[in-house]
Amino acid sequence: MCSGRDFRAFGACENRVLDGIDPDVFIGRNPAWRQAWENLDARARMEVANAVKEGVRVSDPGLEPFVYGLIARGRSRHRWGLVLAVLSLGQGVFWVIATTVIRPSAFKWLWIVAVATEVAVIPFLIRADSQRLNKAEAAQTSPRGDISKPDSGSV
Repeated sequence: MCSGRDFRAFGACENRVLDGIDPDVFIGRNPAWRQAWENLDARARMEVANAVKEGVRVSDPGLEPFVYGLIARGRSRHRWGLVLAVLSLGQGVFWVIATTVIRPSAFKWLWIVAVATEVAVIPFLIRADSQRLNKAEAAQTSPRGDISKPDSGSV
C-alpha cells in the first residue's frame, strides 16, 4: 500500500508524481509539508481537503502527494488522540473513585457521566475518522477514482 515511511512503495502505485516535491510531503512531515501546503492556492487546498473528507480521487495527479500527506497527518492525529483519550479516561476514573469511594461527594455524578460519555462516544468517533481516511487512501489507489459509487458500465 502507498503509506507509511517506505518511499519505495510509492513507485508501485499508479499516478504518483514526485517531480519537485519533497518525499516528506507524502508522509505529512513538517517543515516540508507545511511549506508545500502553504505554496498551494486556496482552490487546490480545498480540493485536497474535500478528496480526503469525501473519499474521492483528486482530479489533478500533482495533488496526490498532498492527499497522502493529509492522510498521514490524520493517522498521526489518531495515535495522539488515543493517548489523550486513555489519559483522560484514567483521570475520569480516578475522580469517579475519589468522589464515590474515597471521599463521597455530589460531584460523583458529574464524573460518572463524563466517564460514561467518554467510553461511549470517543471510540466511535475515532473509528469513523479512521474509516474515512482508509476510504480516501483507497480512492487514491483505485483506477476508478470514487470507490463509493459502483461502476455503471459493469453488469
